[in-house]
Amino acid sequence: MPTPDFARLEKILTARKRLVGTLRWSSVGPCYEIVASIEIDEVIESSVSFRARCSADKRDEDVSLMLLTETKKKQKAFTRIDWRGSLHDNHSKKYCGACWGVSAGRTHIHDLRDHGHIPPEELFDRLNLPVARKITPEPADFAQMLKISGTMLSITNAESIPIPPWPKTASLF
Repeated sequence: MPTPDFARLEKILTARKRLVGTLRWSSVGPCYEIVASIEIDEVIESSVSFRARCSADKRDEDVSLMLLTETKKKQKAFTRIDWRGSLHDNHSKKYCGACWGVSAGRTHIHDLRDHGHIPPEELFDRLNLPVARKITPEPADFAQMLKISGTMLSITNAESIPIPPWPKTASLF
């Protein structure tokens, strides 16, 4: 698989799209996960997919929604939203540019368009989307996170993703 094409991925990111497949959470180690194909203009996009992942034991936190592409080695996210995940501080002066030193907090987006200054070979072979921007206001709950993420990722049916089967008592919020 050749190095992903930024222009093609940006078109996919900004295009109105929908998730295709069974949107059902599966247990994968200590996480729950949903994997779906992406459809744009009634065509399933090849070499691109969607993944939602969350901790199985942390209700309403540590959720990631990702648009993935095939790379030389494996699928990698080209855009990712993290909701109540790990703190992201844009610590790399070399890669973060104007965002360097600016905290993106625990709820943020790693947008492909913020990584255009990084050669694709480096971004997809060595790095993990080093630039993030804070999402404000922070979504109050899972349903609001899906609504905001659907808008940011241009996914028309993001709100049809079911709430993960978290234990009822595992919540910090």
